[in-house]
Amino acid sequence: MNYPIAAAVVALLAIVLVVGIYSYTGPQPSLGQQVQTVNTPTTQVVAQNINQDKMITIESASGSSVVISNSGQSTIYTSELNVYTPGGMQPCAWSAGYVASRSRVTCTLSTPCARGTAIRVSAPGNSDTVICE
Repeated sequence: MNYPIAAAVVALLAIVLVVGIYSYTGPQPSLGQQVQTVNTPTTQVVAQNINQDKMITIESASGSSVVISNSGQSTIYTSELNVYTPGGMQPCAWSAGYVASRSRVTCTLSTPCARGTAIRVSAPGNSDTVICE
């Protein structure tokens, strides 16, 4: 048997197999990439249930301090929270990176809120608005 020809045939079959598997499964996410989910009624219900567990309540807002409690049942990462004043979304220096269920976290605003202005905090499951004291 002619070994160079047999080796070439085996290599060609391996390439066809790899290309076939890749085209069937598509590119796989590498480490650090997020996997995109297909938006189906089932995934919408799951996402909705998860978001309903991530609910907040503003305990107080005064000067540069906004105290937020997690009124849901799931941990909320502070990256999931947004704080708004009449001037738009405001950056926060959070006292922790997350808020466990039934716990509190404090946002220190870079610009204090003016007394009598609205402060709104949004979370995946809801938003809450209070008047700055």
